Parts: sequence; C-alpha cells; structure tokens
Amino acid sequence: MALGKGLSFTIQLLNPEIIVLGGIVSQANRFVLTPIQQALNKYCLDQLSSNTKIVISENWEQSGLLGVTAMLFQELFSDMNK
Repeated sequence: MALGKGLSFTIQLLNPEIIVLGGIVSQANRFVLTPIQQALNKYCLDQLSSNTKIVISENWEQSGLLGVTAMLFQELFSDMNK
C-alpha cells in the first residue's frame, strides 16, 4: 500500500512518536491498518517503526478546532512558567 510506504519514509526521516490518521482513512479503520503495518514491516527499520504508534483519529472532523485550541492554551499558559 502506497500510504504505508509513504509513512515508512516519514518515520525514517522524522522519527515521530505518534502518527494520527484521519479523514476517509479513519472510516476504513481495520481495512487500512493491516496493510499499513505490512508496509512498515517491509520498508522501515524495525527500531524506528516500533517506536512510532499509528492511531486512527476519532475526532477528525474537529481536528482543526482542537489544534487551534491546543495552540491557544499553550500560548496563554506558557507565560505562567516564566
């Protein structure tokens, strides 16, 4: 699967802790995760892929709003630690 191959390249370049999938992919949850995992096993280094968790977003319709809210809270409360 092309998505899995692309994610394996992303993991090797950026070494993220988590990758959150949303949109149409989240609706095809169980049909997509297995081919993605197979592609990761084939194209990605085991040490890197085992450190990255791939999850399906349950709230992808509201992801923009949630991201803006998180950034706002971070900006507002970052001054409290100084």
